[in-house]
Amino acid sequence: YTLKEDLCRIGFNCFILHKEHNGECIQTTPFDMVENGIKEFLNQHQRFVNGEKTDWRFCISFLSTQFEGIMRIIVNSLGVPIVKVKDDNTEFITLESLLKVKELESIFSKEDFLLFNQIYTKAGYNIRNDVAHGLLLPQEYTAPKALLIFTSILRLAKGIFNYIHKE
Repeated sequence: YTLKEDLCRIGFNCFILHKEHNGECIQTTPFDMVENGIKEFLNQHQRFVNGEKTDWRFCISFLSTQFEGIMRIIVNSLGVPIVKVKDDNTEFITLESLLKVKELESIFSKEDFLLFNQIYTKAGYNIRNDVAHGLLLPQEYTAPKALLIFTSILRLAKGIFNYIHKE
């Protein structure tokens, strides 16, 4: 509860996301998008600290994909397209390309980009890609990977705080 209060206090729940879905406008916040994954990370972390059997699959799978979704929303809100049209087909720009968007430099530090690239690109662990394509074996869902992803979510919250207060 303390983490939720702190994240919401710095604005992780103030950035309202709007999306048109089946003719209605739905709204959510970045915190809403990651809340279940954070809870599961904290539950598994407590089990890990207590020397109990852990299962990191849900929090790694869930949070790594939500990281990408929130990053897309941030990039789009900065006025940068997140899709490209190629031969009459619309494709999402890759996460690796999103992390190179210059406009993000106003809200994330070099250290943030180093972390994000280490976790989410081919230059590093590429966890989100491996999760999305079912390439990780259950034994590869580890505490260190979960901690890296959890840390990246905290860095997203810091970036959103910077975005909200950059003007």
